[in-house]
Amino acid sequence: MKKLILALLFPILSLAQDYELGKVTIQELSQKQHPTDTSAVAAILFNKGKTYFDFVENSHFVLVTEVEVKIKIYKKEGLNWANKEIAYYVGGEADENVIVNKAITYNLVNGKIEKTKLNSDGEFKENVNKFWVSKKITMPNVKEGSIIEYKYTIKSPYFSNLQDWKFQQTIPVDYSVYETIIPEYYNYNFYNRGSLVLNTKKETKNRTVEISNKELVRKGRVTSYEKSVDRISLIENVTIIDAKNVPALIEEDYANNIENYLSSIQYQLASTHYPNELVKVFSKTWEDVAKNINENNSFGEELKKDNYFENDYATLVNGKDLTNEDKINKIYDFVKNHYKWNEMTGIYTDVGVNKAYKDKVGNVAEINFTLIAMLRKAGLNANPIVLTTRSQAINLFPTTTAFNYVICGVEIGDKVMFLDATDKLLKPDVLPTRALNYIGRLVRQNSTSLEIDLSPKLHAKSSVMIFASIDNQTIKGNIKETLTENRAYNFRTKNSSISEDTYLENIEKNMTGFEITEYKIENKTNEKEPLKEDYYFTATNEIEVINDKLFFKPLMFFAIDENPFKQDKRDYPIDFKYPMHDSYTITYNLPQGYVVESMPEKINITTEDNLASFSFLTGNMGNKVQIVSNFYINSALISSEYYDSLKGFFNHVYLKMNEKIVLKKQ
Repeated sequence: MKKLILALLFPILSLAQDYELGKVTIQELSQKQHPTDTSAVAAILFNKGKTYFDFVENSHFVLVTEVEVKIKIYKKEGLNWANKEIAYYVGGEADENVIVNKAITYNLVNGKIEKTKLNSDGEFKENVNKFWVSKKITMPNVKEGSIIEYKYTIKSPYFSNLQDWKFQQTIPVDYSVYETIIPEYYNYNFYNRGSLVLNTKKETKNRTVEISNKELVRKGRVTSYEKSVDRISLIENVTIIDAKNVPALIEEDYANNIENYLSSIQYQLASTHYPNELVKVFSKTWEDVAKNINENNSFGEELKKDNYFENDYATLVNGKDLTNEDKINKIYDFVKNHYKWNEMTGIYTDVGVNKAYKDKVGNVAEINFTLIAMLRKAGLNANPIVLTTRSQAINLFPTTTAFNYVICGVEIGDKVMFLDATDKLLKPDVLPTRALNYIGRLVRQNSTSLEIDLSPKLHAKSSVMIFASIDNQTIKGNIKETLTENRAYNFRTKNSSISEDTYLENIEKNMTGFEITEYKIENKTNEKEPLKEDYYFTATNEIEVINDKLFFKPLMFFAIDENPFKQDKRDYPIDFKYPMHDSYTITYNLPQGYVVESMPEKINITTEDNLASFSFLTGNMGNKVQIVSNFYINSALISSEYYDSLKGFFNHVYLKMNEKIVLKKQ
């Protein structure tokens, strides 16, 4: 009987000062800036979380997480902190549920506290895909100086993962605490992200759960139900983790998703051990995760289907003498142009490949599964690569929910070619920025898997050639610029949908005194070739005249206008997304009657381990000045250990690029 009761209690479904709400003071509302961070646009005065196992009478445990948050808005840039989004899972045997228990905005009006409660207009849900729903709230009547408070509760039948908890944000956090109360039958692994030192307190407490039972009893000719109560005594492990006066994590340029570096914790169910039962282990390796993913009907079974494209495939490939490269290019181009991506991510199909193919609209899995199936039919070793997009923090432990995107990988010898057919502007081995997120996992048909480095290996180039003449205070000439790899893709993505006139108007609008004529562009929509721009220009704002001398930056508007690295210390990597190479070859014809008085001296610097390099050469012969400069970033991702070196390197680059040539009259 006890064992049966425990089975009901503990079902495991796969896939878990005064800090009180309502106590807002006039002093808090009057505060104009945060006491320890005057630049803060907002601050979390406190956020409290509590996760525990609630018993549903005569049924089972439910995992409950209660969250209470109080936020102060200081500046208009902080108004977005009045919006909250909570994701919950609906794709399994049972659904999670989110309830917003309380949400109030407080303002100081004529010296009195005014309260505005959240109404139904400010609360709504959005279907992310068939597995996930997002509950969203938009707090009412929020302005500079407001304080907002809200409480929400998540109820889940899934015990595999507890809610992640962030102690740090991009704004100051005065106090953050997370409490877990976990029955002794569950053992969780604990993972810590970030560099913050957290305060931890642990204790145990006893708990008794009562279960009412009804049994059919016959006494003579009378049959009736008799009630009985069984009591289960448990030990619960209580862990309270908190942090006070947590500084904001400042987001600098060249950062991936900042949530990867915020101090936070994650829990993963490692094992269960019920009385009179053996230990059941749930912790998985990444190989186990890959196997589970491949065995999902919306993954492995969908990849096996290939009859739905039979006629189109025959037209593409059958009876033709094609190399493997030809097959890849023809099939890749066909799938890219056949589908329209509905911008839904995920590693599983939504409507299925058959319907998606017929409708010519699909999510990322349906599109790239078609690509993989076609390539396999053509005899190529094509497999899915699951990954985490840049919009989602990378998981700290193996789990199927770590991935939310899938591309195609073609194994050719000891290399893997990357293909993503969601965007017509992509070419082989160029991935969209959303997918450039360190590592992925290639899943083979036999469920074995391989960790894959997603970082681009080729430099994305910007090659600039300028031939110009200086006439008094005006520079006129010709610019030719060539873009390759991700640089070309980014240009096409940004500008392919706008007219040439609009594009040129935007440039001239953002660059005072700059006019473009005779503009030509090559390969704007031909993603397989470098993108080339060729135009003539007149610049009237590049030369400064002081005492009959002319001063100008030889790189003009191509020079960087600041060092992007300003912090004294950085605790997270520098993420350039891809290696890059900028080259400049510039020739100036000097105005009649002028000669060079001074030019920037040459420089040739390289960081330690050759992570970046910069050269700048100048020459003067007769009435001509020539500049040749090369700037390299040789690694897409650079450890924060190199931050000081890289910061110093960029400072040299900035100073040299902004040095001026000085011309004087003869």
